[in-house]
Amino acid sequence: MEINLHLGIHKTATTYLQDQLTLSRDLLKNNGIQYFSLSEMRSGLTQAIRNKPLDVIQHILRETIQQEKVILSDENMIGNAGEIRKGINYKPISDVIGKIRQSLPESKVSVLISLRNPLEFLPSIYCEYLRHNNFVSYENYIANQKDALNWEKLLTPVINSNRDINFLIFNFDNFRNNKKEILKAISFNSIDRYSNNINSSRATLSTKVIELLSNFPETSKELLTVIENLNYVFGDKFKPYSEQELRKSKEVYLSQLNNLSKLKNTEVFF
Repeated sequence: MEINLHLGIHKTATTYLQDQLTLSRDLLKNNGIQYFSLSEMRSGLTQAIRNKPLDVIQHILRETIQQEKVILSDENMIGNAGEIRKGINYKPISDVIGKIRQSLPESKVSVLISLRNPLEFLPSIYCEYLRHNNFVSYENYIANQKDALNWEKLLTPVINSNRDINFLIFNFDNFRNNKKEILKAISFNSIDRYSNNINSSRATLSTKVIELLSNFPETSKELLTVIENLNYVFGDKFKPYSEQELRKSKEVYLSQLNNLSKLKNTEVFF
């Protein structure tokens, strides 16, 4: 059995990819590939992988998997916007990979993950947090991010402790150029184009919208739902960092990707 384990991260067009896989479900099935839709993952499988004992996870997977090739895709397997606020930056990733491997020890597992410049990622995941929680300021949200996010520090020990797993890392900052490659990789080379019927992912909020939400902290979540349902977009995109800070962060980020690409069982798509 082969398993493609797609772990996100958040705000890297994961929903866009998942929507395409859902549209192509019949094609995947005809090619002997089983895809668990995001709704199926969120209805129980993701939480089981995160929280249930190994024997329960193994039972669920063995009962539900019906093909020799399987796609498991949900960024919530390794974290969520609330955990990022707490400074828990996808630390469950090693545990999740271990549970999948131990539950299906005969399987060949490949891990696919998209990364982005931390100073672009944090404002975006902050906006996602506001969609599901009462208002907090950006400064409050990132208070536990003392060193921002270090993808190299997070992933190197995970990769080194799973030498028999292939890790495919995609640079979301260059998504326009590598989006075809990630779709092919995640679909076992079954899909190489995107449908025009897929909706774009939700954009980062504007500074004006965030200022408006700050005036109604106890009902900000509901207010934001109304604003987005009306497609009432106004003002410039929320950008809490200067261009100089973004450039410096990008240099560090690309250096980290380069170091990750030197690991034996890792391929990085820049």
